[in-house]
Amino acid sequence: MPPWNSGTGVIVLGLAIIYGWRCSNKRDVKDSNSTQVGRVIFENVSVVKWVPTDGPGVIYMRAGNAIMGGRWIDEDLASEPVFLNFAIQQMCLYVHGGLGADREVLQLGLGAGSAATFLREHDVRVDVVELNPQVVQAAAEHFNYDRSEGSHGSTYIADARAFLQNRTTDHRYAVVLHDVFMGFNPWLLMSKDIFASIRERWLLPDGKLIMNFVGYHTSSRTNAAKAAAHRLTARLLQMLRSEFASVRCFREIPLDMYPDKMANLLFVASTAEGSVPPKPFAVPAMPEFDSGEYYLSPQWTQIHFQEWEVTGSIEGALAEESRSVAVGSEELEGLITDHTLQDEFVLAQEEIARGYREMVSRIYPPAEAWADAAD
Repeated sequence: MPPWNSGTGVIVLGLAIIYGWRCSNKRDVKDSNSTQVGRVIFENVSVVKWVPTDGPGVIYMRAGNAIMGGRWIDEDLASEPVFLNFAIQQMCLYVHGGLGADREVLQLGLGAGSAATFLREHDVRVDVVELNPQVVQAAAEHFNYDRSEGSHGSTYIADARAFLQNRTTDHRYAVVLHDVFMGFNPWLLMSKDIFASIRERWLLPDGKLIMNFVGYHTSSRTNAAKAAAHRLTARLLQMLRSEFASVRCFREIPLDMYPDKMANLLFVASTAEGSVPPKPFAVPAMPEFDSGEYYLSPQWTQIHFQEWEVTGSIEGALAEESRSVAVGSEELEGLITDHTLQDEFVLAQEEIARGYREMVSRIYPPAEAWADAAD
């Protein structure tokens, strides 16, 4: 039975992030919530096997403070994404305007490889850029990611910023899938010059940038850190709009679910005016969507997430700002020279990292299981 049919479905899939541990070798341990936990370490990357007493087992990848991806242990569930944001990323297969005749995607950030593997299984060539060689190794050995060269795509172990700016080919893609969250949002990969490079050098004329960002879509009048994090999301929208004519943003979970909490936010951007309609992904009439009635199942989420647009609430932060904010590679220089901006940027990033850790400990107790991530 799929886990979303059971009472644990909301917990397992609703904000599917797990606790992890650091250790020096592979071993098995027991705790009150698990029948068995196994761990494998690849230097700064760990693979965690979690088998809860009341649900299906999962294998997760963790790098530093970030959960990079996961897969179900049960082979019957192997094709189902564990994380809702990856279920949503799979929808780039059905993006408005299509993937073109060549059906090619450039992916920045591998994670456990679930998005790339899904697209390749649907005859899409996916070229992946990943900074950490241990992430690639763990994905290949434990998450069925194919790192070999072939018609399915290539895997480049490289810094994505340098890769994007120092291109040696004229090749362009229908979609650039951008997901580089590392327990924080690496701002050097979210600057105006990076977006300009993607638009000018890497996308087809009608191509789409699909980007995951972890943050807040609502502000707070009583919490300065959350308000700063919300403004950071707004500045990201501002930067995207400075390079792309059409931009929308969607939340990975319903708007009434933890409305004041952070979540994965999916930005969809295109150079052509109006080319990102209110529903930029076409949900196909296919048998695999028959289970879409199950609340927060991957298919239910794929069907409904376009109802959770948050572009307007993010725009509100821009409208409320009383001072202009630089929006390019110059912004980082401004954060260094303008101490007010610098302090707010640091406050926002710290809040996102704190909120991420809180989300992990809230959904997968006990909290002490995640505590060593701060070491």
